[in-house]
Amino acid sequence: MATFIEVCKEHLRSTYSALDKAMNSRWFLGGTDVGVFVFTVVRGIPAWPLMTYGMQIWLFILIDLITAYPYVWAIKNVVTGLRTRGAWKLTGDGIIVAVSFLAPYVYILWSAGEAMPIWALTVAITVIVVLALVGPIRKIVGAMKGVR
Repeated sequence: MATFIEVCKEHLRSTYSALDKAMNSRWFLGGTDVGVFVFTVVRGIPAWPLMTYGMQIWLFILIDLITAYPYVWAIKNVVTGLRTRGAWKLTGDGIIVAVSFLAPYVYILWSAGEAMPIWALTVAITVIVVLALVGPIRKIVGAMKGVR
């Protein structure tokens, strides 16, 4: 009978293998370009009200669009590298993920932060933190559900 750790390792190996295969397919790479562009433009809609505090929506979308492709590239490297490289060798890609994720939000806080009421600033920072944490937590929970 397999131990819990062996089952977890096998599940992670098969998950990484499937992700690696999907992320290296021609379909994924072509669809990523369109998806990233559409997602970036749509993401500007919730930021629209922040224009009243001095933020330029088109600059936000431009920053988001410029940083979206390095974000996707680095995420792909991290996912495929988890199986083939050690965690320390993925530090550079992790930094690219963090900087690419935070850049549009840093622009919001820089351009509109002083004019925003404290409650709006608190909500904005909370949303940034939650979005930064939800992805990894969702992946861990999904992996744990597959083990059961």
